[in-house]
Amino acid sequence: MIAAVGLALVALSPAPGAGAQPAGAAKECTDHWVPVQIRPVGELATGPLDPAYEAARQAANSALTGFGTYRIYGQLCKPAGVDPSTVQVLVHGFTLDHTYWDPAYKPESYSYVDAAVKAGYATFTIDRLGVGRSDFPPAVLAGGPNQVDTVGQLVDQVRAGKVDGTVYRKAIIVGHSYGNWIAQTVAEQFKNVDGVIASGYLHNLELTNVAQFVPGSMIPVQLYPQFATAPLGYLTRRPGVAGHLFFGPSADPQVVRNADADPQPGDPLVGALFVNQAGLPHNITVPILFTVGSKDFFLCGSEPGLDCSSDRAVVDRERPYYPQSPSIEGYSQADAGHNQSQDVGATDFYRAAVEWANRHVGAGAQ
Repeated sequence: MIAAVGLALVALSPAPGAGAQPAGAAKECTDHWVPVQIRPVGELATGPLDPAYEAARQAANSALTGFGTYRIYGQLCKPAGVDPSTVQVLVHGFTLDHTYWDPAYKPESYSYVDAAVKAGYATFTIDRLGVGRSDFPPAVLAGGPNQVDTVGQLVDQVRAGKVDGTVYRKAIIVGHSYGNWIAQTVAEQFKNVDGVIASGYLHNLELTNVAQFVPGSMIPVQLYPQFATAPLGYLTRRPGVAGHLFFGPSADPQVVRNADADPQPGDPLVGALFVNQAGLPHNITVPILFTVGSKDFFLCGSEPGLDCSSDRAVVDRERPYYPQSPSIEGYSQADAGHNQSQDVGATDFYRAAVEWANRHVGAGAQ
């Protein structure tokens, strides 16, 4: 049985465009725990087999225990009194949780959820397995292949009305960083979304900087008292590194402090997925919006292949890898770092994402 508890109403101002609500409209949010199956997973459905994916898949499939039913936590938000026809499923990155998309601090400036709901979309913002309010399987079962498989299952259930009773005719999957890799792979393997908003993960990496994060800034999550009882094998980031790694120089200092105060667990094989670019899916058949902060520590630089200084540069960088997508668009967020949804210019990012979603999918109403 899927549990649904808690109802929140948050005032929102009107917004132009598809699905805009009247002045004074509110968002309704409910909490859910969606059952998914951790099961032996197969090879990538299409494209070259990434060595890191294969290593994680074999490690998971060799586990003698731990397969079965687990629950993924998600918060479903929609405009008050409205059942949109499109849901956006939001997938956070490594060492983050669902609050990346909807923080308590200054939501008018840093909540993607508020912007999407105000534009008429439903959002389902999750804690991936092994994070936050979701269940914690053995760490070997929380790697990339099972993250993809369980998020794909979750999207199917949300669309089919098994979460809140609403059947959504369309879905957009929105992923950040590691969550972007997961989101793109779900789009490729499950074919159950109508668009992808791909934040904070492009082909080609600034590998010297990546090494400062994975493994340079990783520690066992049990070193934080709140995770002392987590299964062995989960990692997180060291204290005090969020500002350097995740944000541009103009970020709100309180946002940086909040990020440093709330590190989340992550699976131990994530680093291999980051540095093996063959693991990015290439056979996505729906429109994609690639978004990046122009000062992303991991993705941007002056070297060939690392230009993300403009929308056009982002498109030119990614277009060759996605020949089956009917539309490739890009958005470069000026002066923002890796965690662009909580950095300077976040509301510009939200506007770009909503405008793209309106053109390619639409919010609609039941």
